[in-house]
Amino acid sequence: MKLYASPGSPFARKVRVTILELDLEDRIAVEMIQPRQRPPGYDEINPLGKVPALVLDDGTKLIDSPLICEYLNEVVGDGRLMPGDKGDRWAIRNLAALGDGIMDAAVLIRQEGMRPPALVSSDWIDAQCEKVIRGFKSLAETLPETENRMDLGTITVICCLDWVKLRFSDTNWWRPFPRLDAWREGFSGYRSLRETMPV
Repeated sequence: MKLYASPGSPFARKVRVTILELDLEDRIAVEMIQPRQRPPGYDEINPLGKVPALVLDDGTKLIDSPLICEYLNEVVGDGRLMPGDKGDRWAIRNLAALGDGIMDAAVLIRQEGMRPPALVSSDWIDAQCEKVIRGFKSLAETLPETENRMDLGTITVICCLDWVKLRFSDTNWWRPFPRLDAWREGFSGYRSLRETMPV
């Protein structure tokens, strides 16, 4: 199998962490690309031109990080990143959706800020900032203080927190919620997170 990723993408990082947590690094080759400078033929792999994308051994192409992570966990891995209890599974998926949504909003802010100043919409940026802040507030209210189980939900939230703090270090979005930092610290010993940390 082959994963197309970008070192700066929090969505691609989710998949890379999942691969390491499932001990699949020997089965999946990783090629780093830049979505804005896609290699020839990449649009046939992912017509949306985004990362990540996973090409299976039979040529099947999977796009979108939640789909890829669930496939790797359930079909290729041993399922340890999604517990068998039905209630837990929906809670994990909901947590992952919240983390993905915060990342979506933050990416839109970053992209809008890269436009020529005369074209930047401050109202658009403000609306996305409100989503990020509401998302962090919800995370702070729902994440258990001592829970450090690695699953597809916590992987997503960690990748979200790390990326937002890197790309928006001049904001104070997460500072009203110190519980998030304390929760994240509980995962500091994971090799999968250290080796994929964005820089």
